[in-house]
Parts: sequence; C-alpha cells; structure tokens
Amino acid sequence: MAGFEVVVRPAILPNIRPAPTRSLPPDDPEQGLATLSGSSGKLIALTYSYSASSSTSGGREVHRTFDVARIKQIDNSGQVNPDNYVDVEVANQIKVRSDSGETTTFHYTPVQEADNVQIINRNITRSSE
Repeated sequence: MAGFEVVVRPAILPNIRPAPTRSLPPDDPEQGLATLSGSSGKLIALTYSYSASSSTSGGREVHRTFDVARIKQIDNSGQVNPDNYVDVEVANQIKVRSDSGETTTFHYTPVQEADNVQIINRNITRSSE
C-alpha cells in the first residue's frame, strides 16, 4: 500500500542558465593596464577653507536673589491638597563672574501666586563674595 507521503524532487535542466560570456584577450597588450604617476612636489592651493571652534568657560555664581514658594499638590479631581507640599527657591536674579572677571546678570520672572502656589518669602539674597 502506498504511503501518505509523496516525494517531489525538482529537476534542474542544464539549459536554463545562460552560458558564461567569453573573455577575449585585447588586441593591444598594453590596453586595460592602469598607469599610476605622481605630480610635482608643489603645494595644491585650496580655494575654500572653513574652520569653527567653540568653548565654554566655567564662571561661578557670586550673587543670587530668590523667592521661597510653597507648591501644593493638585489631585486628579483638581482639588488642592494642603498637607502635601514642597518648598522651593525660585531665582529672580543671578550674577555670574567668568574666569576673566567679567560679571553677567541674569534676570528671571518672579513666581506668581496661584491656587496651589503660596509665596513664603520674597527677595532673599545670597552672596558668595
């Protein structure tokens, strides 16, 4: 009795692939040979040149003016939870002195009162000089 399997083997005929192309030798034996040669030892002048650099200097903070604000949690329903809060220092002005001695002052917008923001102290200064 015959089994449940049928074995199928593909037949590859030799004529389905094209014959490789024949390579003929060139008529001139020098044809097809690359010749490497150099130029004189003079410099080649560039018509365009570009250079870029950047640097950052450390600088250090010498003076700060800030407010202390208490930020309270707002839950998913929009209610303020007064028992859960964090106190933060919000900078109003910072003076930075660079390594070369130049002083730069940065000004920031003061913190504003809101439903969940309470200002505890305003314009506290801290100096490291």
